[in-house]
Amino acid sequence: MAGAALLILSAAAAWLGAPWGNKAGSTAPPSPALRSVRVSAGTATRQLVAMGTVAPARSVAVTAPYDGSIAEKKVALGDTVAERDVLIVMNAEDIQSRGREARSATLKAAIALDALTHWEAGPEVTRARRGVEAARTVLARLERKVNDTRQLYDRGIVSRVEFEAAEQERDNQAFTVATAEQDLTATLARGGADSRRLAELELENAKARLADVQRQADGTIVRAPVAGVIVKPPTVNASGAVPQTVETGARVQRGQTLFSVADLSSLIVDGKVDEIDVNQIRIGQSVAISSDAFPGLPLRGHVVGVSSEATQDSANQTAMFNVRVLIDDTKKDDIRIGMSARMTIELDARPGALFVPIGAVRRGPSGATTVKLIDSTSGQAQERSVRLGVTTPTSVQILSGLEDGDVVAVE
Repeated sequence: MAGAALLILSAAAAWLGAPWGNKAGSTAPPSPALRSVRVSAGTATRQLVAMGTVAPARSVAVTAPYDGSIAEKKVALGDTVAERDVLIVMNAEDIQSRGREARSATLKAAIALDALTHWEAGPEVTRARRGVEAARTVLARLERKVNDTRQLYDRGIVSRVEFEAAEQERDNQAFTVATAEQDLTATLARGGADSRRLAELELENAKARLADVQRQADGTIVRAPVAGVIVKPPTVNASGAVPQTVETGARVQRGQTLFSVADLSSLIVDGKVDEIDVNQIRIGQSVAISSDAFPGLPLRGHVVGVSSEATQDSANQTAMFNVRVLIDDTKKDDIRIGMSARMTIELDARPGALFVPIGAVRRGPSGATTVKLIDSTSGQAQERSVRLGVTTPTSVQILSGLEDGDVVAVE
């Protein structure tokens, strides 16, 4: 189990011990000498102990700026870097090629929008209008020809076949005029408001793609976002696998995590507690942090995070919850990322608690619990029923039956 609740006495009751027996002149039979203790109130602190691992409070991922290959790798895992130090140099050939393509697409989109903005004066509309005018001119000439042929036909100068041929030629030309007018209408529609809006959107998209490529190109030299230590990137799946460490010449994808920079200005202990204990933990609770890896006085910290979602412990199928404790002490030179640490979380404190040695409590056949209370005047002992509270390895809490200053006998 990752966490175990322990009750300790942080400010122990004062136990003043002295041999005790029957006073001279007492009619009571002699009894073996006993040790007496005077009980005084103290503070009982309830604690939860959990194991954890030291980790940076903040770790910033370093990602690839674009799809491409690594030209030069400047750092290795464990290196200490300052903010803006060069970490990776990307191969610029791929991004430069994409930049040229993006600029070309932007220029084409701008030309297309300009053509639609001045569409009615453009060559396609002018050509369509000329086609309509030419067809109408021919139609007018054929109308005159039909009128002249009709007069000649009425006078018997031309045959009916010749007259009907002139009418057919005129009708065909009328169809040609209608077709030319339809073409002009369609050509004008291609430069309408919807087409212009579409061209504007395409130009905006082209400009956005160009700006994105330019931003990517600005990241050709990858720099440290913060000062810290180069560490492995975070896990990416439930099995705990991490991405392979990138090397010079390796191809990476845009957004791929190359590694992380751990900011060591603040450290945390990341541990787990089970579902039974998690609801006792609150943000801000004081924590004592100790470890065999950094011996000495315990460091102080406080709870800064309790996960809301459990993870399954594969060993015993117990639901476990992450607890994050920020180390408050500034002297952290001997602490390294990944060290194990023991977190003693102070759950609550109970001032005024009365405790007596375990040897002072007796349990009768009926299950009743008593102590031998020594009368301060006569020195005689009498049985006093008490109600017990929590128990520590050496003492037991008295909830009722005794008062501060009472003296009890201890076997």
